Amino acid sequence: MTMTEYNITPPAALDLHSAIEAQLPAWRSRQQKILKQYGNTPIGQVTVAQVYGGLRGVHALVTEISHVDPYRGIRLRGLTVQEIIDQLPRPAGVQFPLAGGLFYLLLTGDQPDLAQAQAMEDLWRQQPALPGYVHDLLRAMPPDTHPMTLFAQALLSLQPRSHAARAYREGIDRRELWRPTLQDAIELTAVLPELAAAIYNRKYRPEAPPQAESDLDWGARFAALIGKGDDRAYQELCRLFMLIHADQENGNASAHTAHLVNSTLSDLYYATAAGMTALAGPLHGMANQESLRWLLEIQQRFNGMPSDEELADYTWDTLKRGQVIPGYGHGVLRHTDPRFIAQVN
Repeated sequence: MTMTEYNITPPAALDLHSAIEAQLPAWRSRQQKILKQYGNTPIGQVTVAQVYGGLRGVHALVTEISHVDPYRGIRLRGLTVQEIIDQLPRPAGVQFPLAGGLFYLLLTGDQPDLAQAQAMEDLWRQQPALPGYVHDLLRAMPPDTHPMTLFAQALLSLQPRSHAARAYREGIDRRELWRPTLQDAIELTAVLPELAAAIYNRKYRPEAPPQAESDLDWGARFAALIGKGDDRAYQELCRLFMLIHADQENGNASAHTAHLVNSTLSDLYYATAAGMTALAGPLHGMANQESLRWLLEIQQRFNGMPSDEELADYTWDTLKRGQVIPGYGHGVLRHTDPRFIAQVN
């Protein structure tokens, strides 16, 4: 199968496909060597408590993309959050790196230059837009539907687009399945800002959303689609937010779910929707929402900012009622999350 058969037409400056193809022999050789030498080697014990606790602490996935260091936070391809911010390319006048550069890094392990990062952004712009039936689906749902529900439903509705699913039906060699899967990944990530903005606008801005300029990068385009096209500070916040939340090591519930679903040769649309539903849990991604909800409750309770003493009393009251303080504490981190520090700065 060729790139053309799956509509992969990368700009001249982008060698994403070639970079992955060049590394495949070494990746496959290393995997075969590991399986041959260590295939029957136990990697740990699984306790009854871990089984009851959703496999917490069980090493069950393999990845080179990210890892959470208890004291330095998440590393993406070996780089800390601050190193990602400092080292990845950005155009002149832009504070934070382009998401296209990070996408290239995550998939290949190689740090891109500015031309490669911008070429990835160009490739995203060339992909099909969100189809009208997805907007119809979002409008048909009850107004109080949670955004994560809308997101998962929309992802599943896009599944008929899958190049990997079509290639499998046509009998593609499984060793070549990565090619249409890569195209699925490019098309899926390309449409995410538009999809997320459509959900936001459906929930909070029912008037017709403004159109994003065609030359806006991935993060800034999302900002424009939710009415922040002239807010440069918010565009920079979006760039930062997308960078620091791009991956969260391989052992969390959503990553495990997505890997498990994809291991059945379900395509990326199925796997991503499944991972999204795992992320929606209050002990996982929804902890962000729960944290904001708790802070708003405090603001409402005290009709504004409480004093230190009032906040301490309210916090202890929450704990004494057997509840947790949302957003505080982490299953792995033993130091302040550098993603938090990056946002504060």
